[in-house]
Amino acid sequence: MSEKNASVLLKLLSCTCSVLGAIGFVLVTFLGCVLIIFCAHINAKTVVGWIVIQWGRLTTWLFRLDVHVRGVENLPKEGCLLVFNHTSHLDVTTAYACIPKRFSFGAKIELFKIPLFARTMRVAGILPIERRNRAEVFKVYTEAQRRIAYGESFMLAPEGTRQDGKTLGAFRSGPFVLAINARAKIVPVVIKGLNKAFPKGQLLPSCGVWRPPVEIIILPGTETKDLNLNDRANLQESIRDQMLKAYHSE
Repeated sequence: MSEKNASVLLKLLSCTCSVLGAIGFVLVTFLGCVLIIFCAHINAKTVVGWIVIQWGRLTTWLFRLDVHVRGVENLPKEGCLLVFNHTSHLDVTTAYACIPKRFSFGAKIELFKIPLFARTMRVAGILPIERRNRAEVFKVYTEAQRRIAYGESFMLAPEGTRQDGKTLGAFRSGPFVLAINARAKIVPVVIKGLNKAFPKGQLLPSCGVWRPPVEIIILPGTETKDLNLNDRANLQESIRDQMLKAYHSE
């Protein structure tokens, strides 16, 4: 078999597996939603986090992602705010699967209009982010401050929406206001490669690539205990500069 024919065959095989993976993802997601709601009903909320992690791991396996994580030692034991660059719909599942720390995400308010999914996300502690309503966003962040004080962690995308993967987008102020008000350490997380595995406009993840390489870099955290809101702009710029440097590093 020629190299060209082998390449075509591999692409065809990868796309076929991606179709099967997408079907598996829908089934796994539905089952996960049912289990999470059931656990909440019987007051077994400690199991919910475990189910979410398994959902992430199964999704990563279904779409054949080859994920490598660096900087795990930079994860604090206490509650913190992780901020990540957002380039793919797989960012959430991959982070749940591969970052060894319990945390909740923020999700756009539109997702909370899907009945079963909405109930599941609320039970799992996901923050409803209404990007067009600044007052509502900060109301949600005020609740998150209280939860961070009790040891919970959150992972937010300061870019606000998915980028094309060429570079980092502009950062919004909300996550940094949250971190300062909560006196929480900010831990930058840089995700590389998912924009190629599942870019904007592509119907299926990993279609055309058998094992898309993905790298997650967890950078050293920045304390905010001695900061106030006047320091927000400098903090925001500093974190973005750190993430930008890591994103474009080899």
